[in-house]
Amino acid sequence: MRRPLAASLLAVVLVVILAVARSGAPARAADAPDLAAVTATLEREIRRRMATDHLPSVSVALVRDGAVAWKAAYGWANVWAKTPATPDTLYSTGSTFKTVNATAVMRLVESGKLSLDEPVGPRLGADAPRQPEGAAPITLRHLLTHTSGLPTSGNTVPLWDRALPADLRTTTSRLVADAPPGRRTVYSNVGFALAGRLAGEAAGLAFEEVVRREVLTPLGMAHTTFAPTGPEVERLALPYARTKDGVAALRQVRFDVWPAGDVYTTAEDLATFLAAHLEGGAAKGTRVLTEASCAEMHRRQFFRDQGRAGFGLAFVVDETPGRRTIRHDGLVAGMTAEMAGDLDRRVGVVLLANLSEGNRALGSLARVALTLLRGEPWVAFDPATARRDPVPAAWGAIAGTYLGGPGGAVRVTVRDQALVMDVGGLEGWLVERADGAFDVRGDDLPDGLTLRFVRDPKGAVTAAETASGARLARAAGPAATDMDLTLPPEGEAVGDWEGELTLGSMRIPFAIRVRRSAAGALEGRIDVPAQGLKDGVIDVLLHHGRRVHLEHGAAMGRAVTDAELDGDTIRGVVTQGPLRLPVTAFRAGSEAAKAAAAARAAAAAAKAPAPPGAPSPFVGVWEGDLDLGTQKLLLRLDVTADTAATLDIPAQGLLKGPLEAVRRDGAQVHFELPSPLGRAVFGGTIDGTSLRGTLVQAGQSFPFALVRKAP
Repeated sequence: MRRPLAASLLAVVLVVILAVARSGAPARAADAPDLAAVTATLEREIRRRMATDHLPSVSVALVRDGAVAWKAAYGWANVWAKTPATPDTLYSTGSTFKTVNATAVMRLVESGKLSLDEPVGPRLGADAPRQPEGAAPITLRHLLTHTSGLPTSGNTVPLWDRALPADLRTTTSRLVADAPPGRRTVYSNVGFALAGRLAGEAAGLAFEEVVRREVLTPLGMAHTTFAPTGPEVERLALPYARTKDGVAALRQVRFDVWPAGDVYTTAEDLATFLAAHLEGGAAKGTRVLTEASCAEMHRRQFFRDQGRAGFGLAFVVDETPGRRTIRHDGLVAGMTAEMAGDLDRRVGVVLLANLSEGNRALGSLARVALTLLRGEPWVAFDPATARRDPVPAAWGAIAGTYLGGPGGAVRVTVRDQALVMDVGGLEGWLVERADGAFDVRGDDLPDGLTLRFVRDPKGAVTAAETASGARLARAAGPAATDMDLTLPPEGEAVGDWEGELTLGSMRIPFAIRVRRSAAGALEGRIDVPAQGLKDGVIDVLLHHGRRVHLEHGAAMGRAVTDAELDGDTIRGVVTQGPLRLPVTAFRAGSEAAKAAAAARAAAAAAKAPAPPGAPSPFVGVWEGDLDLGTQKLLLRLDVTADTAATLDIPAQGLLKGPLEAVRRDGAQVHFELPSPLGRAVFGGTIDGTSLRGTLVQAGQSFPFALVRKAP
């Protein structure tokens, strides 16, 4: 559905971490920049990024003086048929449309049918999300700011499958919050689905009709559609993904929680909507929101101490001194979108592309467009200016990982005779100046950033500082994104650790080895046998106070662990893609580890296998459902021995497919199925005639429940 905004938020946060301090409001140019000059430069940059990033097509619209000032399109809407993209080509907006849906919700708030701070539970009754004990009620404000405590969730399914789409009530009736509201920001697609359901029920209409009545029709957004008609299908851009040879077409998909962003539109329509927000709630002579409501949507709502960029109501708001911007990006398979506007200059840009990997290019192009529309100078950067031959020896000491702000790890490496900086996948170059500082340059990073590296009395690099005084501690020292750098570590993370990840009914064992290098840096390795990970490198390992922070690559995506160290025990959460998994580890050989092993042994004894000669509780025929959220699939499991079984999934045309890695350990069972979508791993627990567990495939998990059929 989106990058869950991760990379794009890091781009905004990077400005927060590294930005040169400004004071006062930006000086307005006496005259607006010449539009022809702006579009000529922007067009040149669009064509360049299309070539470097393999974008099949880009559609763009600029906003100035409360209206769409310019629109254009480039490339192919259909690569195979060589169908040119035009300004009338329709693209899926992904999460960018959350801002439109939130505006429709705010219209109902203005009319008194909803309240931002009213608990949503009473309106939902039995369908209210389950919350941790003692948690404060979830409000509409929490839902629109991703602070509800609800998980990310949300899945795409093929547009052309045979399954009927579930309604909003079905998809929001079994939600479970894993944290109290208002405690942290977790980008939640299901939270927006719940807001859409509440708005529809309050208005007595389907939510898409609420959006059409409250926003689309008043603003004349006639080319925006929830379900394309025949003529509109002919105008759709087709979705693509990047390959080593170029691009490949993808299957079209739909989103199971569509108010989170499953709408088709043109750059011009979305730019008209943006114009209304930049003008305080009105465009094309029509007011859709009061100025007060607009200001509320554009105001940082929570966590103002975590930098200058964060969520207003749906919008990502950047409150860098002297400049206020609102924006949102979007991603759905094969489609990307970017919308950004300057609230002070009242200029903006919308960019749409039909490539999964297009967000980096669109984010960069949006910054170029806003710079030009403000009348500020912009010069394309040539990476050749960052290269040095030979590479200075001092660069080797600079390379490393730096932290200290809400943007996560900033990694500096020496590559291609240059210093390359990476933050959340956004790359730039460090260009050395005569005074020893470095200018940060690159297509995907804002201009005007500088870094100066700080050394201790022995000459070792310990931190990086910006011109504004922000400090990024080197990861070789005890620092993490939100750790108190003034406190010493509590306890010692160095040693051997053994633990388990909890995934439904499955327990996934792992081992970690933590050492301290000669330079004093923490270094770690990790083994996760069930995932085939042996001696994996932990590339970010930080310990400060009681906090422990780990990051490492894995087949299912980057795994990030945030935990607390309490003596010989570490407890926390691993985030990997859409998954958030509890994790517990004990220092090897400690009393805590021995107690945990004894508890596991006692549990295994209680579920001991049947004595010799007795029938296995696993052998037999099992039948039940696999719950995909929007639909349920019938499963039939035929187990002939504790190590041999076949699986039948009629809906997928699989008739008695042989299973691999079949095994039983007491009441715990495990089996795996090869699949074109990636290996499916099943783990469950037998309880009499019931077998319940979890399927894990492609980084997502789904529950299943089977019942043994009578012989």
